[in-house]
Amino acid sequence: MKSLRFPRLRLVAVFCAIAAAAPSSAADPSLRAAASVPPVAGLARALGAGRWTCDSVVRTGADPHTWEPSPRDVAALSGARLFFASGMPFEKVLADKVSARNHDLCVVELGEGGVIENDHDAHGSHGAHDSHSDLHGWLSPHELAEWAESVSAAFAEQDPDGAKAYAKALADTKAGLDALERELRQRLPKGIVFGAVHPAYGAFAEAFGLEQVALETDGHEPGPRALARARNRLRSRGARVILVQNDAEARLCSSVASECSLRVVRVSPLSDDPLSAIREIAAAVAPDGGGEKSVPGPASR
Repeated sequence: MKSLRFPRLRLVAVFCAIAAAAPSSAADPSLRAAASVPPVAGLARALGAGRWTCDSVVRTGADPHTWEPSPRDVAALSGARLFFASGMPFEKVLADKVSARNHDLCVVELGEGGVIENDHDAHGSHGAHDSHSDLHGWLSPHELAEWAESVSAAFAEQDPDGAKAYAKALADTKAGLDALERELRQRLPKGIVFGAVHPAYGAFAEAFGLEQVALETDGHEPGPRALARARNRLRSRGARVILVQNDAEARLCSSVASECSLRVVRVSPLSDDPLSAIREIAAAVAPDGGGEKSVPGPASR
């Protein structure tokens, strides 16, 4: 299995040149940011040291892969100074629309979708020789730490008076991520294979030397042949768990889970607490965990 590659993070000013911000207080209402998805918004709030607000334009429960901005969403960004982008397809469209209202909006590009290359059976199950985009870099502790550095740098650039507070928040966040990564490396033996309906866990799997076998292919619901291939691969690779995000995914994978004796476990990769999301997924796939949110039914055990 080759490594997961993401572009080096960078701070990019879009539609503006970032200028030195005027001194601000902790309650300054002008320190408004927005993020594309809840995990990034949660990260930004943790790093903002109580000086910034940050809302997610995609609300919890929505699918960021198919979400399209409404006029209300565009209006909500009109007063934001920073927008943290994570590589979702809608972000360029949203930024273009917001620029008409907010010429001073600055976009911080945290990720554009890394390329993961891993085992592939030539028919769509992820697991060598396939390259596909993974837009969930926040599920890798190392990647999330780099994102945190860019978020903190953006805050300090816009609000120099808070630089010490942002540095402290960044140090605390990175320390928490380091501790979490060490803990999970002890808990997750390399080579664990797990199933997923939507291939949202490639960055997580790569970070810990695991393998994801997804039912969906190129964003499409799997047909009978794709399900059969995934079922054969999950069985041959000794998978024990399949991850779902909602009831619809649980229904979609029910036959595969039952035939392969897989435990169906619900997780929340779009939680606004990305550290908790990483821990939750690890608990689901670890040999000693995964029972807390198992979906009831014949596929669970």
